[in-house]
This record gives sequence, C-alpha cells and structure tokens, in this order.
Amino acid sequence: VGDKAINVRRKIISEADQRAGLAVNLTNIGDFRTVTIYPPDIITQSVAAVKAIGLDFAGVDVLWDGSRAWVLETNTAPGIGGITVERYSEALKELIHRKCGITLDVTSATT
Repeated sequence: VGDKAINVRRKIISEADQRAGLAVNLTNIGDFRTVTIYPPDIITQSVAAVKAIGLDFAGVDVLWDGSRAWVLETNTAPGIGGITVERYSEALKELIHRKCGITLDVTSATT
C-alpha cells in the first residue's frame, strides 16, 4: 500500500511436490509463511510494479533467484486472510486519510 509492503510471505513447497513436478498455485500445493527478513530488492521491485500500473494497493507475486527479484504479476484483488486483514486495514485507513483527508474508525468488519 503506497510505498510500503504490508505482508511478505514465502511459499514453501515440499520436496515431494517439487520432485513430482506438480503445478504450484495458491489452491493446490505449498504453504505460505510470513517472513520478516527478506532482500530489499523484493520490496523495491514490488512497489515499482504497483506504481507502474497506477495503483496504490495490490498483491505482487515475486520470484527471488538468490540475487534479484523478478515480478511475475500484480494482483488487484489479492487473497487476504488472517493477520493480513488487520495489516491491510490499517494501511488502507492511513492511505485514505493521506489522500482524501478522511479518518476512518473501523474496528472490525463482519460479513
């Protein structure tokens, strides 16, 4: 959101799935884990990709090859769950306040 990374997650794929050559996507293989230490190039490239398409908010899929970040795609409606909901909510409230001058007081959302 803006110039900040809200949540950086790494996809962990089992060795068995890798050996089987199974297609990797959100629904069928692997486990996402939040990481707190990551190469700065991941954030730099992600923010640049979001800005390049004129957005303030997006999910970005990045491939890290050990020395450089490669943006694979941006997601204008990324899947949000768990702690990410709280992080995005706070960041979006700050963004709305900064851009529109509106202060939101939203403590929880229900469906």
